[in-house]
Amino acid sequence: MKLTLATIALCAGLSVSTWAEAEISIVHITKVEQDLYKTSEGQYIETSSCFLEANGERAVLDYVKYRCNNNLQFGLNGSCQVQFVFK
Repeated sequence: MKLTLATIALCAGLSVSTWAEAEISIVHITKVEQDLYKTSEGQYIETSSCFLEANGERAVLDYVKYRCNNNLQFGLNGSCQVQFVFK
């Protein structure tokens, strides 16, 4: 496959725009049920195979819609993969 300058520029533009859309926020979360957490602001965070407990705990949410590697970091206690965030 031959890469043209336009193709390289397009790929570079997509990389920059994805990076620019990254949303990292500090949230206070409570576990509602297996793989479902609720923030103090009323948002729900759906995780995948997450067994960490939380009751008003502070966590860092790194989430971009449609990205594969979204993450919810529970400080030193560990992290979980985030599937979806919704109200």
